[in-house]
Amino acid sequence: MSSQLENELLVVEPGDHDMPSFVNAPVKPIPMRSVSIKNPPSYNSIKKGRRRHGSEESLTGRQASSFVPSEDSAHTHKSHRSRHSQDHTSTAARQPRPSRDRHSHHHGDGRSHTSRTSGSGVSYTSKALAQLEASTKDSSAENVLSRQYVRRATPPNARRNSFDIINDDVDIAKQPKEDERYLNSRLEVSKAETLAVKEKLARRGYVSMKVESTEAEKTSYCTVSRGIMALIIIGIIVLIALFASGIISTGSNAASNSTEASTSLPFRDVLPKGRSVRNRRLGCEIETCTSPTCACPGTRVPPYPMPIADVPQLIMLTFDNRVTDHSFEYYSDLFNGQFKNPNECPIKSTFYIAHYNTNYRLVQELYHDHHEIASHAITYDVQDWEAEIVGQREIIRNFAYIRSDQIRGFRAPNLTPGGDTMAIALQENGFEHDSSLIETGHPPKYPYTFEYRRETFCHVQPCPYENSYPNLWELPITQWRDPVSQALFGAPYEFVPSSRADAKEYFWANFRRHYDIDRAPFNLNLHTQWFDEAGYIFTALKEFIAEVLELGDVYFVTQHQAVQWMKSPIPSFNTTLWDFLDCQYEPLPEPNPCFIAESNKCTYEVDGEVLVMETCAPCPPHFPSIYNTDGTKG
Repeated sequence: MSSQLENELLVVEPGDHDMPSFVNAPVKPIPMRSVSIKNPPSYNSIKKGRRRHGSEESLTGRQASSFVPSEDSAHTHKSHRSRHSQDHTSTAARQPRPSRDRHSHHHGDGRSHTSRTSGSGVSYTSKALAQLEASTKDSSAENVLSRQYVRRATPPNARRNSFDIINDDVDIAKQPKEDERYLNSRLEVSKAETLAVKEKLARRGYVSMKVESTEAEKTSYCTVSRGIMALIIIGIIVLIALFASGIISTGSNAASNSTEASTSLPFRDVLPKGRSVRNRRLGCEIETCTSPTCACPGTRVPPYPMPIADVPQLIMLTFDNRVTDHSFEYYSDLFNGQFKNPNECPIKSTFYIAHYNTNYRLVQELYHDHHEIASHAITYDVQDWEAEIVGQREIIRNFAYIRSDQIRGFRAPNLTPGGDTMAIALQENGFEHDSSLIETGHPPKYPYTFEYRRETFCHVQPCPYENSYPNLWELPITQWRDPVSQALFGAPYEFVPSSRADAKEYFWANFRRHYDIDRAPFNLNLHTQWFDEAGYIFTALKEFIAEVLELGDVYFVTQHQAVQWMKSPIPSFNTTLWDFLDCQYEPLPEPNPCFIAESNKCTYEVDGEVLVMETCAPCPPHFPSIYNTDGTKG
């Protein structure tokens, strides 16, 4: 009977959770291999066979008769039973022998096969063992996973304690449906037997599968690592390209280095936002570098694509140095409302304020009269550009009560620029424009940005050259020319005309180079000391202003207004230009300027020189200086 049982069909039960996970994998339907004998086994022979396998249970006559193999083949069981009776000396012994025995099974047709019983109670056919050994030698994870571990079907009420390995091409559809349902409902294996199977599989094939999985994981890990390295290399190449093109910053912090205003100020200060310094960019094209953020250096044509005939002529009247009671007399005479632009608004100017002996009460008054206030450094011997530029803005804020974001421009002392060091300080501290560079006047140059490298000649070294400074505007000073001698000067006050008529012609000759050629904004930068040297020059200036305003398309503007026009050009015939230069100003932040009687005249002795600083703010204990902008440090 044992031979009959060992040749019975193997059935997979995927839902059995006591099996290893790979055993529960779906498999193909498995055909049942039937055994036929001429004389069916009796009840006693089946019972003896059960005892031989360690079971005390017996089959009823009905159950035994229902388990009758087919008669297609004959099989002899006598020798097999005798060998099993020798191995199992006691019917009560349930544990199989720890050693392995070989059993020969002879079929009626002369065929035979050998089975092997392991110490764990699992029996394998010789064909199954050959498959197991072959698969164990194979290092492919697919072959290991493709093996299906199935149960051997046993008679009803018999103890099921064996597993076998069969091929995938077995078809279970050939088995009668009632046997299939019966076997699927009755097949159960104890946990101890399942553990024994797992141990057997671990020794035979399961370990090799884990090794192969580890190798696959290593291969996958290497593939992922290579992919990550490729992405990093691509990212580095892209960053290098962006850095070379100037899109990536050179590493400047782009944050304003201005100090916060003291809480003692009667207003809330607003610091302008710093901008990034980038790599130098070459080859500016006017078709691509356009308003409102870009204008090519050295441009001789108006903002693209406006015709020159439609460009309004802008005059930027500017004054440098300190504001004193004496210089303020000239300002009061010029800006008393007698000179008005074509839109009937009074002309305005830009004042670049130096520190020493400046009357900050008058600076505050000029600001509230809607003139532009800008920085002109603290000293005239600049060593630390950022400290000079930003420090003077802080002093103006502290003692003229002007917010930091309203101080937008800078002009270097003596028109001697500081190159890239100066430009970096302006860019990182949020300044809008500079007006320190001298350009030739053949023809005059339009304002431009420092985003692209300057291609024009630098008359006074050093000029910004090494980096790109987006949105930082330069309002160049065109060289002045004596109409008689044709001599060139970097600033108008470097030449003293011999008479009032010559002085007025001096103004007109240099203005016409702008108005008649390309309408580039005319930078009329002046010092009141020039008027002191020759009083008729101031008279000639007022006559020139009155006559040039009669042209109808000439506007005196601040430099901030000139930058705004460059960003959003408006033709002279467009009535919105009047609105753009309208004098309906928004209310300025308080406090308003104080009266003379309310001001404080602060006196200090610095290096043997007596310095006076008038301000509406309280006098600080020490004279404000380059590294002590609020005067609180000793």
